[in-house]
This record gives sequence, C-alpha cells and structure tokens, in this order.
Amino acid sequence: MYFSCHTWAFHDLTLVEALGTIGRLGFRYADIGTGAGFPTNRAVAQPKRAAAEIRDELVINNLQLADLYLMLPRISSDDEERRRKDLDLFKALLPFAAELKAPGVAGGDRRGRKRFRAYCRGTARDDNGGESRTDSAQY
Repeated sequence: MYFSCHTWAFHDLTLVEALGTIGRLGFRYADIGTGAGFPTNRAVAQPKRAAAEIRDELVINNLQLADLYLMLPRISSDDEERRRKDLDLFKALLPFAAELKAPGVAGGDRRGRKRFRAYCRGTARDDNGGESRTDSAQY
C-alpha cells in the first residue's frame, strides 16, 4: 500500500517547497492541487514548460504524481458567469494536465461533480430532468 501527501497540506509554501517537504517526509507520491503556491497562469500560458518544471521537481524529490486536483469551487455555481469562468479555466488547464502526464485529474466540488461530469461528456440535465446538449468539447 502506498500513501500520498497533498501539496495543500503546505498551503503556506510554494509548490516547489511543498514538494520538497513531502519528499523529505518520506512520501513517494504527491497529490498536486491548484490554489496557493500553484503556478496557474504559467500552466495555462506555457503548459509544456510548467509541466516540465514540476516533473523535474518530482524527480529531484523522489516523488511520483498521484493526482492533479483542479480546485474549481464555482464550477457548480448557479451563477452562469462564475460557473463559465471555472469551466473555461478547466479547459485551459487540460493541455498542462496532459503534459504533466497526470494519472488522474479531479475538479469541482462535491456538490457539482455530477454536473461537472455531464459537462465533460457534453450533456447536461435541463430543469425538467431531460438531457440537453452543451457547447463543450469532448474530453
């Protein structure tokens, strides 16, 4: 059995510092999440470079990536504009996740996972329980 440690455990550190701490604690797997210390802007603008830098840090600290968690708390918001911003950020981070070779990508919040999965499949439920097509790309 293997255990991983999440970078959020060290939210007051940069991602590099958090990965170093996780490695020094003896963990061999790390979960990485967006939020404090995560280079979101660079991951969107330069996905190959940002992913390579993080992969290098994983190697330096003798770690393997267990999961990438995209903290998108408004993805299930009833406010269409706020939800759209998080969905757009999710789509913008997919090239980074692919370059990082993340074994898993999680996102959203507990309340919105069903809506989030439906969006990724390109379908959503309308208010009457019927299925309707969204404008999303297929992932």
